[in-house]
Amino acid sequence: MYPYYAQDGIKMPFIGRVPADLNDGLPVSSLKAAGFDDQYLKRIADNINANKITNTHSVLISRNGKLVYEQYFNGFDEGAVHDLRSASKSISSALVGIAIDQGLLKDTAQKLISFLPPHFKATTD
Repeated sequence: MYPYYAQDGIKMPFIGRVPADLNDGLPVSSLKAAGFDDQYLKRIADNINANKITNTHSVLISRNGKLVYEQYFNGFDEGAVHDLRSASKSISSALVGIAIDQGLLKDTAQKLISFLPPHFKATTD
């Protein structure tokens, strides 16, 4: 059984719900507009909830620069902190390479902290 949310007092499945627009620069859209068949996502959610797919805390899908699906499982939410270890290094190095290629960074010696919003800079001291 996939997760539900309440809409106007009615229990609705998360599948097909447009993710919340947080005004964070990532536009949102619907699965239908992105051309997805939500039946596959229902099966994935059912399998995660039945522990047939383990260690899955969230599934987010972006298509054409828009977030079209966002679902959390097993008590996790968008605020959960995860220890990513080497995955963070791989992702960070790829992003730095892309930023240099696009002229957003001068080189690998440029400090990334200058790009963080002020509320994140306070946590790095």
